[in-house]
Order: sequence, then structure tokens, then C-alpha cells
Amino acid sequence: MAGRDSRRRARSRGRGLGACQEGVGLRRIHGRAAGLAHDQLRLSQRPPYVAVHVPDSPVPRRVVGGRSSSPRGGFACFCGGCDARHGGVYSSSLVLLTVGTGTYARDPSSSQVQGGRTTDKERARVRLRIPALFVAIALVGSALVAGVVVWSSPTGAQGDNEPATEACDASTAERLDLYAERINKNRIGYGLEPGKPTVPGPTIEMTEGDCLAIKLHNATTKKVSLHTHGVDYTTRSDGTSLNRSCVRPGRSRTYVWQAHLGSMRDDNSVEPGSAGYWHYHDHCRGGAHGTGGIYRGLFGGLIVRAPDDPVPDVEPCVLVMIGTTFNFKRGPKTPLCQANLGQRAEFVVITHGDLFHTFHLHGHRWADTRSGSLEAMDDPSRVIDNKTTGPADSFGFQVIAGERVGPGAWMYHCHVQNHSDLGMAGIFLVRNADGSMPPGAQQALDKFKRHDH
Repeated sequence: MAGRDSRRRARSRGRGLGACQEGVGLRRIHGRAAGLAHDQLRLSQRPPYVAVHVPDSPVPRRVVGGRSSSPRGGFACFCGGCDARHGGVYSSSLVLLTVGTGTYARDPSSSQVQGGRTTDKERARVRLRIPALFVAIALVGSALVAGVVVWSSPTGAQGDNEPATEACDASTAERLDLYAERINKNRIGYGLEPGKPTVPGPTIEMTEGDCLAIKLHNATTKKVSLHTHGVDYTTRSDGTSLNRSCVRPGRSRTYVWQAHLGSMRDDNSVEPGSAGYWHYHDHCRGGAHGTGGIYRGLFGGLIVRAPDDPVPDVEPCVLVMIGTTFNFKRGPKTPLCQANLGQRAEFVVITHGDLFHTFHLHGHRWADTRSGSLEAMDDPSRVIDNKTTGPADSFGFQVIAGERVGPGAWMYHCHVQNHSDLGMAGIFLVRNADGSMPPGAQQALDKFKRHDH
């Protein structure tokens, strides 16, 4: 752990609050704000921090869970259960606002943005159309602490009078609202706000030990549900017609999930924890197995981290392989995944539909493990750059962008050749460390846009 912490300190050292690069700031607080945050906050072991990230690409993201091992100026100042001695405020969450190339904190009571340069015009653009990077938005603001918003969450999850005894205590669970809505005549998506559905739906992130109560609002004309993989729930939260846990049109229902820590059973066997790269989807629309909902876009990613897992420097790139598409798109309209040279990037790959695929990323490798990382120098796990995946499979991994190979436009694609030929390919753009475009990368992007690859 000491080595990992020192690496985090090295990456964050010397960055000012107004000098964050694109994609940096997701879990970082820099400069003066970092010092104040870590000086004035005592992080709990398992904070239920809450933030909402709403990018154009690849997907919006809701975060639940946290880390407490961050060094000064390092990762993860989104925290809950924190003793914010500044002003005597007991916080339940810290939220960071990242716009463009600066990291800011917004005071809900004023129009001021602290910690970087911005203009009224830029703020208006953020409010109206959401930037191509991401915005971490405070759901409810109550105080401002030198570059971070201190947000107090409600105590107790209130549902639709359905919650009963679940796999975890719904009365103290973190709460999240999801909305199932039509996007167009062919697509239906989940969204964090009414009128803002996306495909894939928001990526939900938890840490082992977290409990999450999700209230699903059905604004479609047919029943839908929320069925998850990888975490614990009772039959009331199964999201199937078999267990009568669908949501009828115009109604809502609360689903409760728990991510548990690993432990030893009474017979001395190991019960693995929930950590992994998982996903959720509809299991009711178009039949008992939700086939109609999945083929219309009712699915999304779920990341569950172990307490010691490294966190990425940039927003995860979520890629759903369905038919011969990524996220229902074929090249050149597939998601553009991006990171700067040396940043820790994260990929989440999910497969739906009836086809098997192989996912290949050029220039980068990962371990074929739960986290995509090796545990030690002598870890015997395979290191791969291509993985076979079938319907309902999901996996993920982290890479250091451009490590040993340099920046540039690196292709990702299905290595089933006729799938790739049909456009099942995209680009992982690794910019220079300063965020600038490396030589030849723009030409490669232009060529890819002509689907000449």
C-alpha cells in the first residue's frame, strides 16, 4: 500500500486547482483545496459518498461508495461520514465540479465558481447542454469548503411503500433514482433525471460494504425492471416477472442492492467479495426474460471495487457489445475512449444479444483477473490483450495509457473478423501527457472517420 500511495502522491504533486487537465479531477482535489480537504476532514472507513457524472461520452455515471486511504492532494475526496470541522458541519458527501480543463467547486447559493477560470457564458453552456467531458453535480448543496461542496444526504431511504427486509438495511441505504424512458421509436434507456435517458444507462459504482436503494420510475408504456449481476439482493429486488418485481407503466419501485466484503465461511472455504465489473438490465419487457428491453437499450454498467482497488484517473469507458455494434454504434460512430499519456484508464466491457465476440485493444495489455491487475510480481495470472466474451458476460480492466508504447490513436475492436469488418471497432485516443494531440493522431482519427481502417 505504501508504494501505491507514493505513486498517487507523485501523480498529484505540483498540480494547481486551476490547472487540472482534461479527464483529471474525477477523484482528485488539487492544490489549496486538497490541503484544506484533507486537513479538515477525517475520512470514515466506508464513506457513502454521492456524486453524479454526466458526460456526453461514453455515459452518465452515478457513484456510490468510497475510499479512505487517499494521501494529501491525491484521490477520493468524495466522502461520507466525514467530520467536517470547518464550520462545524457534519458532511455526508463531498462533490467536485469539473468543467473543461479546470476543477471547480460551485456554491449553490451564488453564481461564483471557485478554483479555476470560467465565464458566465461557459457556465450557461454547462447548464444547458452538458460538456463533452464530465460534470460532477451536487444533488443537494449545503456548504462550501475551499473547493469542495459539502453535501448532507437524507437519513433513511424512502421508497414507494414497497421496501421490506432486504439483503441490507434499506432505511440507511444510499438512494438513487433511475428513470426508464423512450429515446426514440427504437430505443429506451435508463437516466438519472427525467427526460435524460441514455444507452448505455448510467454506470453505477459501489464499494464492498455499500448498500444502495434504487427507485426505478417507469415512464414507458410497458412494464420494465432493474435486474443486476454480481451483488446481493432478495427476490423482491430480482427484477423479474417470476418474482413479481417488475414496474408497471407510470409506477415506481425500489430495488435494494448490497456489495459485500469477502470472508471465511464456517467450513473454512472462502466467500468471495462482490468486487468486479458487472452490469444491470431490464428483465421484464418483451417477455419473461426481458429480451425486448435489452434489445431496446435498457442496460448499464456496474463497478464494484474492493477497498484497496486502484481508481482510474479518467471516466471509465463502457462498451456494450450487442449484435455487431458497440453501444448500438458502428465505426466511425463508436465511443471515443480518451486518456492522457501515463493516466490510469479503465474499460468496462459488457456483452448482450446472441453473438460471441473477442475484445482486443491495440498496444495495451491487462491481467485476466477480477480487476485486470496482477497482485504481485510472481502472480501467475495470464496477461492478455484479447478476451472472448459471450451474452451476459462482463469484464473490466485498467491500463496505464500509452505505457511503453506512447501516445496515439489505438484501435479497439472485436477480433471476429467479419464483425470488425462490419464496423465493430473504435478508438482509444491517448493524448500527450499535457493533453495535446500527438503527431499523426488527428490524421488517424480522420481516416477512421471515413471508416477506412
